[in-house]
Amino acid sequence: MGSGIFRSSINNWQEENSSKHLFLFLIFLQLAGILPPETFSSRPWKITIYNIYSALSLLWFVPAMVAQIFALIQHWGNVSDITDITFEVAAAISNSSIGLYLMLNRKQLQLIISKMQSTFYSYTKHLQFNRKHSSILSEALRRNAIFSWIVIISNCSSILIWVILPFILWHTEMKNEEENTSNIPDQGTHWKYFCFKMWLPTKATHSPLYQILWAYQAFPIYSLVQIFTGYNLMFFSVTTFTAAHFKILATILKDCTKTKLLSHSIKDTEQGLRNSKSSNGSVLKDTGYVLQAKEKFNKVVVLKYCERNEVAIHKNKEPEWITGTDLNESEAGIAQQRYETADYLVRCIRYHQALLEFCDDVNTLYSPLLFISFYMDLFMMCTTVFQVTLGSEDQSYFKFIIAAISVWVPILLTCCYGEHLTEQSLAVQEAAYECSWYNSSPRFKNHLLFLIMRAQKPVRLTAGNFFAVSLEGFSSIAHTVYAYLTVLRQMHDS
Repeated sequence: MGSGIFRSSINNWQEENSSKHLFLFLIFLQLAGILPPETFSSRPWKITIYNIYSALSLLWFVPAMVAQIFALIQHWGNVSDITDITFEVAAAISNSSIGLYLMLNRKQLQLIISKMQSTFYSYTKHLQFNRKHSSILSEALRRNAIFSWIVIISNCSSILIWVILPFILWHTEMKNEEENTSNIPDQGTHWKYFCFKMWLPTKATHSPLYQILWAYQAFPIYSLVQIFTGYNLMFFSVTTFTAAHFKILATILKDCTKTKLLSHSIKDTEQGLRNSKSSNGSVLKDTGYVLQAKEKFNKVVVLKYCERNEVAIHKNKEPEWITGTDLNESEAGIAQQRYETADYLVRCIRYHQALLEFCDDVNTLYSPLLFISFYMDLFMMCTTVFQVTLGSEDQSYFKFIIAAISVWVPILLTCCYGEHLTEQSLAVQEAAYECSWYNSSPRFKNHLLFLIMRAQKPVRLTAGNFFAVSLEGFSSIAHTVYAYLTVLRQMHDS
């Protein structure tokens, strides 16, 4: 786009990158049966089919978990097998519960996505949103994309190791033995040909029974990975997006007192325009100030001190807030009313209130999810580390290495994102105090005081309102996992 429509470019950039920001986790939520695509809303029959798919993706877990419980009873007393099956059952319970919760709260989920796409834009378009602020959002999205792809690759590796590898092993080792029906592997050799341990009928490794059982096990793992990836990526995206906006608000507050307001008569305004070229897109020169103008003049004209002394004038545009760093690409319009610095601060306060309200909505949706996830992850984190420490020589060792990465990395990132959001929310009060409030009006000071008082209360996402999602919370989880792991090692050694 041309330099004369810089703010329009910024606004379009926000909308386009918001869509990209949502793109990854929306795909996984749709594949998991949690959130139907927007194109389905106009077709009732498509919604019906999608709801049937959603129900099947969850109901499929029930018989699988029942078969796993039977296997748990069969192997009772063997610590290695018990921890193996416990991990699988815990993963199924955790992700099926999260999937069901999100399906029942689709409206709240759609509300959060809608706010991410449009709400913040309606506030930033009235503020000094320039390239510095767009770079903050761009860097946050870039960093989030990196971590998101780490989680995606990790979870795709889980499908490869847990689903594809067993089928390859069966195809290479067992297919040639199908004709010899008397050569049936013992119970111990069954597992490496299947996705997870559960009760199996006799001759389970023979075709076509094996293909049926393998497909039966593959589908719940597929659903589990889609749910796990979808809600984790959404949490990363939401917290990154919100933290970036808190940071943008902080930088805006630091500069909120730089706008200078001077009153001039209509004659002064017209005289000033006569000293410059009056056609649309012409250059207006002045010694240190930029004059905003339009076809109809008001009694009050906004003058802003700038580092440059020329700016392009474009007619028929609403007045915008600009800074000296944007002069080479900014637009000038007429000031139809007097924008005082306190009025501008009110816009910042409304922006801050919108962010706080959005965080409350996110916490309302995600608090039960994080509670389920954290407490079920305790078992999964402990059992995966225990299985890895056993040092098995078969493919189950690689299974649990990938499983450990898939469990530990997302929960660590979740706590890091929660900590980052808290830090950026607290940065607002520091930025507000750093502005030149001492040269401002009493009205401005009163507004700023209340803003600082509210910003002193940090934004904290919680897991079931029991503990905050932060690095301190992750440290507590890690200590608990270590305690459980010590007990399991003692049980195994004895």
